[in-house]
Amino acid sequence: MSTHPDAKPGEAPPDVNARTIARKFGPFSMMGRRRFIKNLQLAHATKLDMSRHSVVECGVWRGGASFAMMELFPTCREFHLFDSFEGLPLPGERDGQRALQLSEENLFVEGRNYASYDDLMRSLAEFGFAERANVHKGWFDDTVTADKIERPIGILRLDGDWYESTKVVLDRLFASVAPGGLIIIDDYFDWPGCSQAVHDFLSERASPEPIRTFDNLVAYIAKRPDDFLSQGVSQKEIARRRQAKSPPVSEAVPEQS
Repeated sequence: MSTHPDAKPGEAPPDVNARTIARKFGPFSMMGRRRFIKNLQLAHATKLDMSRHSVVECGVWRGGASFAMMELFPTCREFHLFDSFEGLPLPGERDGQRALQLSEENLFVEGRNYASYDDLMRSLAEFGFAERANVHKGWFDDTVTADKIERPIGILRLDGDWYESTKVVLDRLFASVAPGGLIIIDDYFDWPGCSQAVHDFLSERASPEPIRTFDNLVAYIAKRPDDFLSQGVSQKEIARRRQAKSPPVSEAVPEQS
């Protein structure tokens, strides 16, 4: 896709229509149409210059969300797509009885949860996105590392369903998210293991970032500029600085495009 002539560097075209993009790439995503649209509207609200940042999606399936982000940010040149292309890994106890039961019925490996690596690569080429996409095939624990990503992460989208899949991505990539960047958590409202992983991660870091919701459909975290842990500051110094700070003012939910 060519860059829109009226788009500023890193920004989506001014006439971007989230509904049109969601309709175009909906067949390549398991998200419901309304949630897909809200994901795009939330991403579009970023204040970052996306030509200087990267987009990372962990849990790609057939690529719908990634394709939509590529269309949304035509000047962003670095996208990373992580997926096993073998279905979902086995859930653990923290993922809940429903997940364990469905796993026993083998519903997470076959059918809707399995996507073909070759089909994804073919679609990237057909849509003209291949040059901007870095596809990493394998389980997150084996493939997700910060050193594969050159630019600061502007948008990190998590779609790993389970506790371990969510936690390993946060542990390894959160520090690489730029201040003001977005972490979109697809399964936060769907699977208890996912939400617990997010809570445990933020608690372990004593992070100041609240978990936010966009139109009660999309859970996300907006990376704060004072995330000292991402700057290599000690826990003791973090506590001192936070004690000296005034209580944070609640941030407004990003406006819809």
